[in-house]
Amino acid sequence: MTLFPAPLPPRIEAPNGYAGWIVLVISCMGTGYLEESFFRFYILRKLKNWVSSHGVRIAFSVVLFAVCHAYEGPWGMLNAAVAGFLFATLYERYKSLNGLALAHGTYNIFVYIAAAYL
Repeated sequence: MTLFPAPLPPRIEAPNGYAGWIVLVISCMGTGYLEESFFRFYILRKLKNWVSSHGVRIAFSVVLFAVCHAYEGPWGMLNAAVAGFLFATLYERYKSLNGLALAHGTYNIFVYIAAAYL
């Protein structure tokens, strides 16, 4: 018996040719930058005006990030929560958006490659 029984997702295929890979990289990097801009840069900075605790700000950001990934199912939400916690903690520590966006985009690319080839 599995913890979260669900049908298998459709198989993701690798892009065809250079143009497909370029679109994949741009899409993943853009998504990473947009999500980090909103969930870390915007949300965490706005919460700083209302909540003094780093932990509460991080927890709110993590929960919101995970809920926004609910379409990926329970394991996707758990993955988003873990990654969101790591990214929020790093943002609170270093206040660097560009490094997080690059890491997030690179992770997205890795997920697509892993899904296509593994």
